[in-house]
Amino acid sequence: MGEQVLQEEQTTYQKPDWLERLEQESWQAELIISGLALYGLFMVPPYINSIGDYLIKNLSPDEYFLGNMLMVMAFLGISILCGFFLIHFVLRSFWIGLIGLNSIHPHGYGNESGFYSTYFIKKFAKELPPVLETIKKLDQICSPMFASAFMVSMIYASFFLVFSIAMLISRFLVEFGLSWLSMLPFFILGAYFVIMVIIMTIAGNKRFHENERIQDIYVKASKYGGYLMGTVFYVPINQISLTFFSNQKTKTEGLGVTMIFMFVCFVLYVNFIDASNIEALVIGEISQDEEVQSMRMENSYYENTLNTDLEILNPVLPSDQIKGAFLKIFIPVFDHEEQYRDNFCDDYLDNEDIHFRKNRSLKRNHNIGCMKKYHQIFVNDSLYQEDFIRFRHPNNQEYGIVTYLPTKAFKYGRNDLRIMKLKEPGGEAFRKDFIPFWFARE
Repeated sequence: MGEQVLQEEQTTYQKPDWLERLEQESWQAELIISGLALYGLFMVPPYINSIGDYLIKNLSPDEYFLGNMLMVMAFLGISILCGFFLIHFVLRSFWIGLIGLNSIHPHGYGNESGFYSTYFIKKFAKELPPVLETIKKLDQICSPMFASAFMVSMIYASFFLVFSIAMLISRFLVEFGLSWLSMLPFFILGAYFVIMVIIMTIAGNKRFHENERIQDIYVKASKYGGYLMGTVFYVPINQISLTFFSNQKTKTEGLGVTMIFMFVCFVLYVNFIDASNIEALVIGEISQDEEVQSMRMENSYYENTLNTDLEILNPVLPSDQIKGAFLKIFIPVFDHEEQYRDNFCDDYLDNEDIHFRKNRSLKRNHNIGCMKKYHQIFVNDSLYQEDFIRFRHPNNQEYGIVTYLPTKAFKYGRNDLRIMKLKEPGGEAFRKDFIPFWFARE
C-alpha cells in the first residue's frame, strides 16, 4: 500500500528537459568539486590542531576527556570526508577513461588484428565484465558516494556544533558554581542517542513496518530529534538520507569499495592524529607513571628535537645532553591554571596611589610568586626552589615561565627531572612531567 502511494506521487512529477541534461552532465561538476574539496580538506587539520591547543590551555585537566572526544570527532570527520572524495575522484576518473575508450572502441574488447591473439582475447575476456556494465556500475557508485560525502559533512558539522554548545553550557555551569550539573548536557545527548538507536532498531524491523503506532513514534523522534541535532542542516541531511536509504537494497556489490574506503579513512585518521597535539589531552588528564615515563625520551621535551609546527604544551629543556653551571627550563602556563593559583594566594589589589604601569608590574610579580608556590621541581628527588621569570618561547610565542637550576649537585651521566603542578598546598598534582637528561661537567 505504502509503495503504491509513493509510486502514484512520483508519477505526478515530470522531469523538465533541463534537469535531465544536468543529470547527464553532473559528473563534470562532481569532478571539479571533489578536487577542490580534497585540496581544502587536507588544509584543515592544522586548524583543528589549533582548536585542540586552545582546549588544552583553557580546559581543566578534569575536562580534557571532553576536549579529546571533540578532537577525535573532528579528525574522524575530516578523515571520512577525505576518504569519500578521494575514492570518488579516483573512481570517477576511471569512469571517464572507460567512456573515452568506449567512444573510440564501441564494441569493447576487440578480436581482430591487435596486440593479443584471437584465442587469448576470447578466453581472457570471459574473466572480465563488459565495459558498458562497468561504466554503469561505476556511475551507480560515484553519484551516491558524492551525495553521501556532503551528507556526512553536514552531519559532522551539526554534531560538532551541538557538542561545542554542550561544552560551553558545561563551562558556564562550572563558572557559576554548579559543577555537579556540568555533565548534564552530555547525559542528555547520550540519552538521545540511546533512545534513537532503540527506536530505529524496533521501527526498522520488517515486522513493525506496517505498525502505524511504532512508525509514528519513529517519525516524531526523527523529526524533533532532527531539529535538535541537524540544526540548520536538517532539511538537506534528511533529503539526501531519505532518498538514498529508501532506494537502497541489501547488496554486497559495494563491499570491496567499502573496505577500501574504511582502510583509506583509517590511514588518514592515524596520520592526522600523529601530526597533532591530541595526545596532550589524554596524557594531561591522567596521572603519569614515573617509572614508565622515565623509560622513554619524548622529542617534545627537548628544544633540539621539537616539532616547530606544533605548540609547546609541556616543559622543555635545551637538549637531552646538558653542560654548564645552570640548566634552563621552560614551563608553559595555561589559562586554566588560574583556578588552582587562587588556592595558593589571593588576588592582587591595585594600589590607587601609584601609576597603573607600576600596578601592572606588581601584579605580574605577584602572579609569578603564585606560580612558584604551586610548581615543584625535583632533580633526582632533590627539591629546587629557584626564581621564575615570565617568558615567551620563540617556537610559537608560547607563554610560560623560565627558571635556571644550578647543576653543581647533578650526577655525571643520567639525571631525572620531575615537574609537578599542585592543585592546592600539600595536595595532589594536576600535572606531572618526567624528563630524563644526561649531564656532563665542562
